Amino acid sequence: MSTRLLVADDDRGFCEQVAEAVASDPTLELLHIVHDGKSVLEVLQRETPDVLLLDLVMPELDGIGVLEEIQKDRGELRILVMSVFGQEEILSRVLSLGADYFIVKPFDVKLLLQRAKELAQGSRLYNDQAYHRKSNHLEAEIVRQLIQCGVPAHYKGYAYLKEGIIRVIQDGSLINRVTKELYPAIAREFNTTAEKVERAIRHAIETAYVRGNIEFLNEVFAYTVDSQKGKPTNSSFIATLADRIRLGIKVAE
Repeated sequence: MSTRLLVADDDRGFCEQVAEAVASDPTLELLHIVHDGKSVLEVLQRETPDVLLLDLVMPELDGIGVLEEIQKDRGELRILVMSVFGQEEILSRVLSLGADYFIVKPFDVKLLLQRAKELAQGSRLYNDQAYHRKSNHLEAEIVRQLIQCGVPAHYKGYAYLKEGIIRVIQDGSLINRVTKELYPAIAREFNTTAEKVERAIRHAIETAYVRGNIEFLNEVFAYTVDSQKGKPTNSSFIATLADRIRLGIKVAE
């Protein structure tokens, strides 16, 4: 039986990407795509999707408003919230209103749909509220650090860096196997090659050093800068931010 999706996002280009990906996956069914919050409520009055993919920023009624409206009468509907904002306050708010998962943009559409299928199947991972809060806080902190560095959020290297930092925080030994294991793992996650991952990350770091917050970069990466290149290597950048974020989370706990 296919997983029935309702997509709510005012980014029409993104919605087209989702529609194309769903069309090529026989385990998924796209019930509707809507671009505002009021339309979400109208569809839910007559349809019963398995998973709602809900963006927070929409006209008419935003994602928070939708969650508030359906909180008491959602039945078996699973809700995956999407947003470019990853602040802890927002994460806590949407989770308190019943969201089952939160994912920070940008992300790979295939990964999004995989998460939707896992939600529909009732995976234990998504029934653990404490796990959500911890993992969402981690992702939000990584996003905050990357933005503060000046890494452009629309670059592929930004998404690859975020994934790489998460993996190194979870398994610190990966930083010693960047070429053999980390890049290939990121490549599999985003359906690309390890070489493209390496190049995209390098380009993102170089861009940060041209357009970003140099004072912050010098403070964070002062002892990891390659003397010839004038900036940290990919592995040094990932390792330094992973250590910084890991330490920050431990202190917060």
